[in-house]
Amino acid sequence: MMSTHEPEFPTDQPVVFPRGALSLLARVDLTPTALRVLMMLIDHHDPETGVAKLSQNELVAAGAGAKQQVNTAIRALREANLVTEAGYGSYTLHPLLTDGATPSPVTEVPVISALDPQRFSEVRRHRYAKQGQAILLARRLNRQRLRAAVPHNA
Repeated sequence: MMSTHEPEFPTDQPVVFPRGALSLLARVDLTPTALRVLMMLIDHHDPETGVAKLSQNELVAAGAGAKQQVNTAIRALREANLVTEAGYGSYTLHPLLTDGATPSPVTEVPVISALDPQRFSEVRRHRYAKQGQAILLARRLNRQRLRAAVPHNA
């Protein structure tokens, strides 16, 4: 299906998806950059095909993040089955995010990789515990460096 839709930035056209999609998205373990990229893709998608035509360079220029962050975010969105690549600078959004719009009438709908609430909490606790340990180690090393740098009075 060919479409002549050219999204404006920003657009005042409403984006529609079921309320349950928000709960599902809340359980997909995404970084803030990945969420920002997803919101930009949703904002720019063609309502007839579900395809968003925004290259990674355009996402970077629009403020989604640095090039490497955007690249990593796109990879995470693909792994979560929220987007698929539809050619250079084009991404097909999951039909749940496009009010059912797809590029062709017969499209396989992938399962979104969301964690159940209990597992999501476990994953987050583990990640934050590792981050906390790294922060404590960095502080300890900084204190040791400061002590080593301060001359001792004899």
